[in-house]
Amino acid sequence: MSLIDTLLRDLLFIPSHHQRNISKSRAICLVHNDWIQSVRQKNLHDIKWTRDIGRDDAALLLAPSHQKLPRNWNRVCIKVIKKSDAHCKRLFNGPFYNATPVSTCMEHLVQNARENFRNLWTSAHVTYSNEDVDMLHRAEDQFSNVVQTYLQRMNPNIYITIPDNREDHVFSKQLSCLHGNNTIPILAVIETVSVFFVVQPYIPCCLRDIVCYSPAIFDTSHAKSLFVLYQILQAMTDYHKLGLRAGVLNLQNIRVDDKLWVHCTSVQLSHLMNDTVRNNISTSNSSTSVLNIEDNEKPCTRTLTDSNSSPFKSISECSIEDSFRQTRSISRLSDCENYLDDASDVMNQFQFLDIPLESLAKLTEDWVHHRINNFKYLMYLNHLAGRRLGDPNHHPVLPWVMDFTSSHSGLRNLSMSKFRINKGDSQLDFTFEAMAELGDDGEHIPHHVSDVLSDITYYVYKSRKTPKHLLCSYVRTKWVPNEYPQNIERLYQWTPDECIPEFFTDPTIFSSIHEDLPDLELPNWCTSAPEFVEKHMAMLESEQVSINLNNWIDLTFGYKLSGSSAVKSKNVYLQLVDQHNNLTNHGVVQLFSHPHPHRLSSDKTLSLLPVRVKQTELMPGGQTSERDAVQTESPKIKLPVDFDPTAVLDHFEALHSFASETTECLPPSTQKEKVKQT
Repeated sequence: MSLIDTLLRDLLFIPSHHQRNISKSRAICLVHNDWIQSVRQKNLHDIKWTRDIGRDDAALLLAPSHQKLPRNWNRVCIKVIKKSDAHCKRLFNGPFYNATPVSTCMEHLVQNARENFRNLWTSAHVTYSNEDVDMLHRAEDQFSNVVQTYLQRMNPNIYITIPDNREDHVFSKQLSCLHGNNTIPILAVIETVSVFFVVQPYIPCCLRDIVCYSPAIFDTSHAKSLFVLYQILQAMTDYHKLGLRAGVLNLQNIRVDDKLWVHCTSVQLSHLMNDTVRNNISTSNSSTSVLNIEDNEKPCTRTLTDSNSSPFKSISECSIEDSFRQTRSISRLSDCENYLDDASDVMNQFQFLDIPLESLAKLTEDWVHHRINNFKYLMYLNHLAGRRLGDPNHHPVLPWVMDFTSSHSGLRNLSMSKFRINKGDSQLDFTFEAMAELGDDGEHIPHHVSDVLSDITYYVYKSRKTPKHLLCSYVRTKWVPNEYPQNIERLYQWTPDECIPEFFTDPTIFSSIHEDLPDLELPNWCTSAPEFVEKHMAMLESEQVSINLNNWIDLTFGYKLSGSSAVKSKNVYLQLVDQHNNLTNHGVVQLFSHPHPHRLSSDKTLSLLPVRVKQTELMPGGQTSERDAVQTESPKIKLPVDFDPTAVLDHFEALHSFASETTECLPPSTQKEKVKQT
């Protein structure tokens, strides 16, 4: 259990299963109207209604893709800010600049352009001059006091202090407060001895969801994108008028509703944290205690330089590579146990991952050169595609790699989607052609695949651990245990969708909680669920799967999701071609637009050095050596049969083409050499 779970449970009386962490300092919480009423009355106490929502039902209601909530229940977003005595810069006392009132989007852009120009000159002056630009802004105060001032200006509806015998925080009336319509309002601030709790309404969709899952919303009219841009600029103006920074505004923390009203995430303190770190380098413990609870709301772009790493590696990139190397170097366990331990760490930290999209080329290069394993790389791709653990409509997916007839054979064809394998080419062709013949009327759209993992399949996979009422709601209205696959082989043959990570990591998923539904039978080549998970993971990491895994990536995240490649592969997804205008926060995402490079074989290494040719030394007693005999008969040097002098060049060209076409940047190793040359 994480620190934020404990704090919310012990101080705000929100049960752990009513929480879903979305970062290291934010959680979505399922609360009753009685809890909200008690907050408004400044009378927090242990509410007895928590027993009405079970663990599985609460997990479903907390999934971002789930929209409908039971009566009298609400979802709120709670941010936890840990107090610290470390010093940081005070907030700016007054507006950042004397902005004139604006009413149009163009006026906003002109005003921001002028301010950006002024900030560049100010930054240059601070960098290259020893003069102080603004002594008031450089003044320092304790981090906790700065946060109080920040929250005061954010104009919360309620401010509560715990314990109750402490005096309520009195807001200063000299400073104005935020009243903007494009920021998420603060329902309440709850201050304890050690932390601040900031309670805000939860808005499930963000601007990234429109770009990734519903891009047709902006395609129909330029006015919609301009409307969103205007609201973002207006929110920034509201912040700047109060001397507050808008923080890191990215597609993830700009929330939107179905009417395209924008609500920027209001509480972002990353700039204060950075000031704290810079001002307390010698006392890293205090600054670390603050940063550990801070949001992962921005890509980690700080760089580390050493003799063995590229200066372009970010902290997140270094941890991706170094963690795997460290695990492989210090562990004495078998490969399978290493893979399982590594996979367990990935699953536990998946909800806290914050990998910037700019790291995609580096991740691919690491996977190609065996610096990260298959499971970790695939989970990182799921993360970049926006998939979330425990969300029935958007759960991470992994490939089915075998048909379970044998522990070392029966490999699945990774060049075809599981939907195609299950349905067959003839049925897919019939569906695609039938839709095409009906015409392009917006209702009959030619496609092959509906979804990579449906909510029905998700619950069938987890039927042994899911309550019956949920199975009857999503799988079959009438409870018939025999309708569920009885063994893993039958499950593989039945499903048209891809696999889930739990079948590679969690032995308990096969054990049933239902008296009339037996445990999922495992193949006869394993004696227990832990053994099956171990061998299943070993097959995923095997050489046979690794050399073909790039084909599956092309189908699930790559270039075979669009264009003629998708039609040829019978892999046209409905959601990617239906031009839907409804806002959704789940679906299929194409990460790559170029063929994914294959993984290098583990028994071959690429080297720029010439291949070594074994030669025998001169024989004693003046005898002629074998080398001399060979040179006499033929001047040719015999090279190994599998030696390919162009392998290095072919591999580099493929990786370079993939990185430049897909991410519009060179591979990190190339960037490093380019910097050295300049």
